Amino acid sequence: MEKPQVLIREWVVPPFTSANTGLQCDTVRAVPLEWIVPGTQRLWMGQMPDDKGRRLKTFLGCMTCDVNGDDNLLVNTSYVPQHLVILCTVLR
Repeated sequence: MEKPQVLIREWVVPPFTSANTGLQCDTVRAVPLEWIVPGTQRLWMGQMPDDKGRRLKTFLGCMTCDVNGDDNLLVNTSYVPQHLVILCTVLR
């Protein structure tokens, strides 16, 4: 079965100028993750020990950082301290 193509409108507010006509819309294609993402309730409210890892894996997946192969150094806190994960993700 072929997956449908999902298009998302990203709204951008341009800097204020006298010629500003309002909001601008960019259309981007949604890309499915390669693994089953837990539900919103579990991601936001989960208290189990592995829920923190699931949140990190979901964040990295949304930021298109591959965490499924041998290149999973971002999830290993001995390589990247937790307080630097977002910075390293953006730089990557």
